[in-house]
Amino acid sequence: MLLAAESLPGGGGVALSGSPASDLVVTIAGPRAAWPDALAAWLDDAAAARAALLADPRRLQGPLTALLVQAAGMRLAPLQPGGGFGGTGAAAPLVLSPADK
Repeated sequence: MLLAAESLPGGGGVALSGSPASDLVVTIAGPRAAWPDALAAWLDDAAAARAALLADPRRLQGPLTALLVQAAGMRLAPLQPGGGFGGTGAAAPLVLSPADK
């Protein structure tokens, strides 16, 4: 939820669906809605996420979310195959799921 709120600099809305026990879908929509551009890289590389924490102390939520997802043994990915993390107006929904799914 914190990452979703940070990803709405121009205002907008957040919608959650699914179940925390299986798959949780997070959707953001707003005038400048966009997941952080580097989110995919942070999810793939914990060292890059840790470096990002030090690089810009005003934008902690993206790399912190990536590290928390990794530490919990979970997976965070765009809902649609090939969907990206960035965008404007309506960013691709993200799915949080157990890593073994």
